[in-house]
Amino acid sequence: MTNTDKQHRQKWTAREAFRVTAIGVTATMGIAAMAIVGASGNSLDFGNDLLYSIEGSATLPDSTFHVVCTPSTTTDTNEDATIDGSVVVSTADGITIEDAFILDGKQTALDPSVTDGEITRYETDQPFAMTVRATTGAQLGAHAIVLADSDELNGYSVDSCGVASAEAWFALGATTVGQYAGITVANPAQAATEVRVEAWDSTGKIDETPSVTVSGRSTQTINLATYFPEEERLAVRLTASGPGAVFTFHTNSIAGLAPQGLSNVTMADHPSTTLVFAGFDTEVSDPVMRLANPADDSANVTIKSLTPEGEVDIEASELVIDPGAVFDVPLAGLGSEKTTVLVEADYPLVGSITGYTYGAENEDGVAIADRTTWMPTPAQNAIKVIAPRIDDASNVVAIANASDQVAELTIDDELYSIPARTTRVYPFDGDTFTAKSTTPVHATLVSVVERTTGTVRSATALSDPADTIPQITLRIIP
Repeated sequence: MTNTDKQHRQKWTAREAFRVTAIGVTATMGIAAMAIVGASGNSLDFGNDLLYSIEGSATLPDSTFHVVCTPSTTTDTNEDATIDGSVVVSTADGITIEDAFILDGKQTALDPSVTDGEITRYETDQPFAMTVRATTGAQLGAHAIVLADSDELNGYSVDSCGVASAEAWFALGATTVGQYAGITVANPAQAATEVRVEAWDSTGKIDETPSVTVSGRSTQTINLATYFPEEERLAVRLTASGPGAVFTFHTNSIAGLAPQGLSNVTMADHPSTTLVFAGFDTEVSDPVMRLANPADDSANVTIKSLTPEGEVDIEASELVIDPGAVFDVPLAGLGSEKTTVLVEADYPLVGSITGYTYGAENEDGVAIADRTTWMPTPAQNAIKVIAPRIDDASNVVAIANASDQVAELTIDDELYSIPARTTRVYPFDGDTFTAKSTTPVHATLVSVVERTTGTVRSATALSDPADTIPQITLRIIP
């Protein structure tokens, strides 16, 4: 990380003198501190280094922690919608599930519906936690699936399960008529956690900063319209005290009596100067990219498309986003069917892409639609995907090489090359898809289901499976 990047990060990082975060891992702080020093290889010059944020992380061997899955969604009535929910988990590669329980405040036990070799499946539409034990070098793969096909709600979501964190950012959602934006805050720990919500709109940061307290082993839903009504463009930052929390952002909408799709997003990260949306499907209608600039200065932004043939400039490829503003960019001229949208800026941004697939018309002549959300994908050298196991689903993994060198990829012992600044698409019909790359790449699972009311599509941003294992983090912030 350059000094410039560190200075940018300070603009939105809480200024704590000293902070140690050890969320979800059963370990003593003494062991944690030794692990950080040994693993990070950092030495500190207290005369110079403490001008900037300093951070070191390490993964402990044989750690036990909680993984939260949210195979559910919420609506503007703040009630669970009628859906089919399930979760698939891979117990290979050093992963053992010790137990699972519903996050209902009572820790109601949840048994798996199917255990088939190294794949465990849970059928439930309630958020739940798994107690997971991971050995050194373990890789965790787990996805929460939501499928809805009713008069009130339509759509398909394959979302990543996650571990508790102290912070999450989302540039998603609206609270205007017909639009719903809500967040499920899941607390798998025994102690309560307090969550603070900060929000930005098209003109800057919103003054109101509500907070909620979530009891141990339970969840709470935050309907953003309660605090930020009639907002067309939103971005939010959530910070959690104590044991942290897992945050799942829900969006859905309706036009008249025709549902317009849903999306669930658990994977979220800090603002970054580079956002890579791998596997964007140009077949969707009305695609819009949302970018939020939480910095105190204007951000100069460039947007490119990484197609299978190479890098392509697009319309509105250069823009300036005002300090604190949330900006929607219509996407056009992206080239091939599956591409990657690359965003680069001189200040860290938060982003997402949303598009619609229109299907059959209802009795009022309004088309039923599906909503698909693409999130930025982190750089990774390993990829692990668990098939959603939905009837008639077709699955592909889109992999983008945003670097300037060729990426050599190994998929099921077969070698592939991805040229610099290009995207490749790999279909798979098995239970899992695994890959390793010599060069960091970016990946998205795109799953499509055809049905009589129209096509539904899900896009799941993938991260390195080893990154799901919680780390002990030492962070010093001046």
